[in-house]
Amino acid sequence: MAVRTKVTISIDASRLDGLDEMSRRHGLSRSRMMERAIDILCQRQVEERLREGYLAMRDEDRKTAEEALPAMREVLE
Repeated sequence: MAVRTKVTISIDASRLDGLDEMSRRHGLSRSRMMERAIDILCQRQVEERLREGYLAMRDEDRKTAEEALPAMREVLE
């Protein structure tokens, strides 16, 4: 089991109200709701980096294909 560490943060009162409302609605503690929010944020960052990487690879693959096209035409002729 993961070691739990107590932290103190300062947030806007309206955000705390929203956190408390979500916690009640989902039957979770504030801490668990914050853990879920952090997990979601981290997952989104991973997904964004993957998306950027796939887009870069797509562009690189297109460039490689365009560069190889003349040589492929010669072979086929």
